[in-house]
Amino acid sequence: MAAHASQALRYVRSRMAHCTRGPTVEIQSDALIAFDANGEIKEVWRDAKAVDAQMMDVVKAARLDGRYMEGNAGQFLVPGFIDTHIHAPQYSYMVSRALAWGSTDKKI
Repeated sequence: MAAHASQALRYVRSRMAHCTRGPTVEIQSDALIAFDANGEIKEVWRDAKAVDAQMMDVVKAARLDGRYMEGNAGQFLVPGFIDTHIHAPQYSYMVSRALAWGSTDKKI
């Protein structure tokens, strides 16, 4: 990794599901991901055990000051995932909002 020694970065070590292209999903069993204060991904290591010693020192410092988190068994981190689905009970709310605005061509 390029030296991202910034103390502002946060780190998550977890299993990671990553869509590479089309319907292909890659599962990484032990990934390390660095985020900035805005949640933007700055770096991804597909194998946390392969992180070099200098970077591990940065991660250890992050752990000490609360900028490090580990995922639990059974959980996956899905970087960049945007949940765009809605549940059936939400349909009526969306329609009522559109009608309240006077048309159905407005973005909801």
